[in-house]
Amino acid sequence: MSKLKLSVAVGNYDRVRPLMDGAVQIDGVDPVFMNLPPEEIFFRAFRGMDFDICELSMSSFTVKTAERNCPYVGVPAFVSRAFRHNSIYVRKDRVKSPADLKGRRVGLPEYQLTACVWARIILEDDHGVKPSDIVWVRGGIEHPSSASTRGCRRRCSRRLGKPRPSASRRSKTRPRAK
Repeated sequence: MSKLKLSVAVGNYDRVRPLMDGAVQIDGVDPVFMNLPPEEIFFRAFRGMDFDICELSMSSFTVKTAERNCPYVGVPAFVSRAFRHNSIYVRKDRVKSPADLKGRRVGLPEYQLTACVWARIILEDDHGVKPSDIVWVRGGIEHPSSASTRGCRRRCSRRLGKPRPSASRRSKTRPRAK
C-alpha cells in the first residue's frame, strides 16, 4: 500500500529535525518537508492554505478559530519555544520598572503577533500592567508601517475594551458626520 503524501511546513527547530531527516517516521505518511521562516508559513497557510500540515501563529489561529474561519485543526504541539520575557526593550533612562510603562506609548509590529500577546500577558500577570494601561502603537521594525500611528492607537484601544466616547462627549469634541 502506498503512503499518503502530505506537505509539512515548519521552521528549523531541534524538535522537528528527526522528522525532517527521516530518523523518526510518520506511519502511513510520506511527508514533503518545507523548512521555511515562520512568517512565510503563517502568510501562506492563511492566504492560500498551501500546506497539509504546518506550524501556525497561536494568536492568528485563535482569531481565525473564533471567527469560525480556520482551515486548520490545532494540535497542541509547540515546536517553537522561546522565553518571551526578553521581548520588551525600553530606554533605561526613562523606564526603571514595568509600572513605568503605564500611560506610555509602546511600539509593536502587529498587535496580534504571538510574541506581543505573550509580552502583554507577562506585563499583566507578573507586573500588574494591564494592556489597557498602555498606548499601543503599530509600526515597522526597519521602516515605518503603512498604518498611521493615530489610526492604530484608535483600533488597538478598541480591541483592548476601552469604551468609545459617549455621544455627548463626541458632540463637544467634533461635529457628527451627516
